[in-house]
Amino acid sequence: PDVLNCVLDAPEVKNSRWFRERDTNFFGARLSNMERLRDQLQVKPQNQANFIQISMETENPEDCVTIVQTVQDQYRDWLGRKQREDNQTINSTRNTALEAERREVDRL
Repeated sequence: PDVLNCVLDAPEVKNSRWFRERDTNFFGARLSNMERLRDQLQVKPQNQANFIQISMETENPEDCVTIVQTVQDQYRDWLGRKQREDNQTINSTRNTALEAERREVDRL
């Protein structure tokens, strides 16, 4: 959802015809853009690590390209942030363990 929220907040998506359209469900209730995006967007993991296949069908092909490219960009940004956070966690854990070992050695 974080990636999709960023996609829906992107100016290029907000300026698309798709974003301004209003779809309804079977009962006539208006769907949110998040619901529409989840319904229309297909994201499938590929065999290679961190590779995904993104596809979407809309009435306007230009909107489709814009949205898919934005999903790709936002996913790449999210993945980079996640990897940096993971690395920080690993380094912090490693530093804590090293400090504990130093204290243990100092006590000897």
